[in-house]
Amino acid sequence: MTVYLVGAGPGDPGLITVKGLELLRTCDVVVYDRLAPGELLAETRAGCELIDVGKRPKASEITQEAINEILVDRAKIGLSVVRLKGGDPYVFGRGGEEAQALAHAGVDFEVVPGVTSAVGVLAYAGIPVTHRGISDTLTIVTGHEDSNVDWEAVAKVTGTIVILMGTTQREAISKSLQAGGVPQDTPCAIVEWGTTTRQRSQRCTLAELGQIPARPPAVIVVGQVSQLNLAWLERGPLAGKSVVVTRTKGRAGELTRLFGGLGARVLEIPTTQTEVLDVAPLEESEFEWVVFSSPTSVEVFYSTLAGSVVGSHYAVVGQATAQALASHGIAADLMPDSFSAQDLVAIFPHAQPTNPEPISSNRIFYPKSQIGRERIIKGLENKGWEVVSRDLYTTVPLKLDEQQLREVMGCDFITITASSNIESLGEIVSEIPGTLVCMGEQSAQDARRLGAKKVLVARHQSLNAIVEAVLSA
Repeated sequence: MTVYLVGAGPGDPGLITVKGLELLRTCDVVVYDRLAPGELLAETRAGCELIDVGKRPKASEITQEAINEILVDRAKIGLSVVRLKGGDPYVFGRGGEEAQALAHAGVDFEVVPGVTSAVGVLAYAGIPVTHRGISDTLTIVTGHEDSNVDWEAVAKVTGTIVILMGTTQREAISKSLQAGGVPQDTPCAIVEWGTTTRQRSQRCTLAELGQIPARPPAVIVVGQVSQLNLAWLERGPLAGKSVVVTRTKGRAGELTRLFGGLGARVLEIPTTQTEVLDVAPLEESEFEWVVFSSPTSVEVFYSTLAGSVVGSHYAVVGQATAQALASHGIAADLMPDSFSAQDLVAIFPHAQPTNPEPISSNRIFYPKSQIGRERIIKGLENKGWEVVSRDLYTTVPLKLDEQQLREVMGCDFITITASSNIESLGEIVSEIPGTLVCMGEQSAQDARRLGAKKVLVARHQSLNAIVEAVLSA
């Protein structure tokens, strides 16, 4: 089989190439780095083996030789392998070493280039690396402490100098470039977490570079182009605001993308996780209606019971649930405008008198969470329907660590898409100074009951409505 050395880009998951994404969705194994966007891992198919080989500062790390061995071993047993690397595999990504190891072992490989942080990060920060009349050359250099860069030679190069992996050595680099002849008032910039929702750009001079507070990952640029401030990401309507997304891991990506595109700093802090329950197949599988009250119920249904349940019509609560259903090729037949369980019951038709055939004419199947409320069942039964429900999954609260608690307490907005998010936050709800933005009125009521100081309710139950609520605050 083949090993694909795929560049994931500098951080924004949308910057991966079409080919790279297709390979991620079909491969057997993904061997990924620390800086490869986590959202991309959610694109892998069920059963794909995920191997974390990320190298972290000041931590015991897996060696490059061990990574090479993993790639060779998985390929030789007939598996399709994606080696997912931040940025571009061949720009200080050690992709060349991995390609050499694969070639030496007789393993087929392909390289799928990625957007290098040396260019992509600066584009997101509003700094073109070349600009007519200002800079027509570009030098990319590593600032890693183990490198043997001739800084005197670099200093003699005119144009733009981009330094990768140089954050911790920035003071020494600044002094070396000045010693080589670069004027101390030369414009510089340092961009942390570029192209992500955590991006932060700081402008300075070469003399000030060593004193600017910054942490990796970051890209440093030295040269006159640093004066240009064509920023767009950090000038969005939510620039300077921070948002916590509490959705379960794997389902936070869309909300993160929406807020990030508006310039907000987004922190994904899941407060719950979903656990699928063992569900026996249904003996009677034909129903007039199948009713879904959440996107999770759709996803779990299609991974467990879809093959044994046939519905003539489908009803949903919320636009997000309708979209989840549409991803399986089915359009919702019924959805209330205000996207609440109560409103779905209100517009649901009354059951008609039953005939011998078809047997499904007055029966509804309702897949739900183990802790789901019974209001839909009772409301539909009051309209004459026979409701068959199954608990397909349960939502388990996650305990936040100290760092997560600090981030929640320091954020401007905390998004709440389900009451279970509120329950997981528990007693700290009353202490949160930021605004809780709830998808539904029930979540808002739960938040107020627990003493929340500031609560916003989205106009309807959709992710876009949550974003609109934050924008209007």
